[in-house]
Amino acid sequence: MTASKIFVTGASGFIGQALVVKLLEQGHHILAADDSRSAIDSPDQASVSDLKLDRLDRAALLPHLSGCDCVVNLAHPHQGTLQEQFRSAIESTQTLLQACAAAQVKKFVHISSTSVYGDPPPSRIITEESPCLASLRPQTSIQQALEHLVLQTEAGDTEVVVLQLGRVYGPGKGGETARTLDQMKTAFMAIARYGTGYCNPIYIDDVVTAIIRACEGSNLHGQRFIVSHDQPVLWKELLCGYESILGTKSLIHLPIDYQCEPQDSIPFFREAVSKMLKKKKVMEGTSAIAKKIYGKSIYYPSADEFRSLVAQPIFSNQKSRDRLDFQPQISLQTGIERIREWWGQNLPETV
Repeated sequence: MTASKIFVTGASGFIGQALVVKLLEQGHHILAADDSRSAIDSPDQASVSDLKLDRLDRAALLPHLSGCDCVVNLAHPHQGTLQEQFRSAIESTQTLLQACAAAQVKKFVHISSTSVYGDPPPSRIITEESPCLASLRPQTSIQQALEHLVLQTEAGDTEVVVLQLGRVYGPGKGGETARTLDQMKTAFMAIARYGTGYCNPIYIDDVVTAIIRACEGSNLHGQRFIVSHDQPVLWKELLCGYESILGTKSLIHLPIDYQCEPQDSIPFFREAVSKMLKKKKVMEGTSAIAKKIYGKSIYYPSADEFRSLVAQPIFSNQKSRDRLDFQPQISLQTGIERIREWWGQNLPETV
């Protein structure tokens, strides 16, 4: 991609930071917009215009978007009530799209998630043509609404593309990996079905590559692309990799789910244990006992998190290969080794 002017919202986030650094290496000028007060950690600050926007306002955006080749929308609200987050996400995205159309920005790349497909049946292969199932998870509902808005809003001559990311992992502050490592270092983590659900991880460097391919691709208007691995990766593979980095045992394998299933061999026992584990006092009690004996409490995932830990969807990467010429390059083993190196270097700051 030739040198361009690229506007990145959510630029101080985990993905945003990595994207900005890579784009700067390629010689682009970056307008790094964020409502956070965190500084953009960039090796080439001369090529970064750091914009702190508490609210995306069309009049304020137009001067910055003038002459822009591409907008990458990574910003998602995380403050306020769920209703406030939903309203803020819709209003800010709509305003940004309208400003892009008015400023005749060439391309708008919206970053979404594979969570928009809800809770599909086990082992079903998900493609971009699969239905987005209704979900009780608030963040999933927000992502679904944003995708619909982005693909249905009239954006003039601006080409609109949606990337649906799998679970993004990798080294770096502010990412899910750092949070999980910190959590597993200080507490045991309870997982269901022995971690045999599919987590579908995608390494941060591969994610950045996919975003850049979407920015530089042509004839992609109105298209959605799944960015994930075709080959399933089990939760226990990822989390055991994190255990090896920490050098300590942190996982507690529960042979039950939050719901008793007909195929369970001992349904009465499992149902009883499941009901017990849903009781806050029981969880707090077992956590306190573990803390007293082993020096570490127990983290019990929420019901939504448990559903993610046991789900087994397979996401097809075929369309991304064909249209974006994108294929993930970083294996789980390589990703874990890179995280291990980063964790060792940053241990005093992270703990």
